[in-house]
Order: sequence, then structure tokens, then C-alpha cells
Amino acid sequence: MPTPHQNHLTRYTALPSHLEALLANTPDNALNIPPAPGEWSPRQIIHHLGDSELMDAARLRLIAAEDNPDITPYDELRFAARLSPERPIAPSLAAVRAARQSGADILARLNDNDFQRPGSHPEHAAYTLAIWLEKAVEHGESHLAQLRAALDNA
Repeated sequence: MPTPHQNHLTRYTALPSHLEALLANTPDNALNIPPAPGEWSPRQIIHHLGDSELMDAARLRLIAAEDNPDITPYDELRFAARLSPERPIAPSLAAVRAARQSGADILARLNDNDFQRPGSHPEHAAYTLAIWLEKAVEHGESHLAQLRAALDNA
């Protein structure tokens, strides 16, 4: 029977393929249409995923390698607004794939005790590697659903 970590790891590694399949036949101009005023366009969602995966890649390494490292939050709305949201999506999709593949390679080699390694995050009372993985999976799946809905409205 798979452990919760194995189940989360399977879901963690699936995100890039789901994104690529969803976007395979999407015209570029459809990426710029937000589903409603004030919501992110599909392009912004993809860039957010790329940006957050790069941030999470560093967090994974800090928690896995250091003793109780400080995990700094970042302002995702500022990232979305300031990091050139009109840029091409290919590098952000590549960042998601690379971050998840390299992260999965690290995670697959950890034991159950490693998943209990803590980090200090000011927004979370407890923040272990297991919690990090669960949040990474939920974050990716949440934005995948958001992207799917935005493209359905485009």
C-alpha cells in the first residue's frame, strides 16, 4: 500500500504533463483573456505556476538539507504584476517541469523521517517537508483547475 508521501509524490510529478496536455492546442491569444474582471488570465496563471515552482524548489532544498531553516514568504500578487505577465509561456512551463522533476528526484530518495524535517514559516504553525509536499500538490492542482476553467471561458 502506498504511503501518503508516495501518493503525494505521484500527484506532484503529474502536474507538468497535465499542464502540457491542457495547453497543447490552445491558441496563444486565448491565454490573454481573464475569465472575469480582476481574475488572472491563463498566461498569468502559467507564469504564477512557474514562479512558485522556482520558489518551492528552493524551499524543498532548504528543508531537506538544513536544520529548521527560515522559509520566507513572497508576494505572489506582486510577482504576477511585476514579472512581465505578457512574456511567452514556454519558459514558465519548462520551469514547472524542471522544478518538479528535480524535486521529485530528491523526494524519492528521502525516508519517512526526512519528511518530518521542519522549517520555520511565519504563516504556518508547523511546516515540515511532508506539509510542504502536500501544499505543493494542492497548489498545483488548484491552479490547474483554475487554468482549465479560464480556458473553458476563453
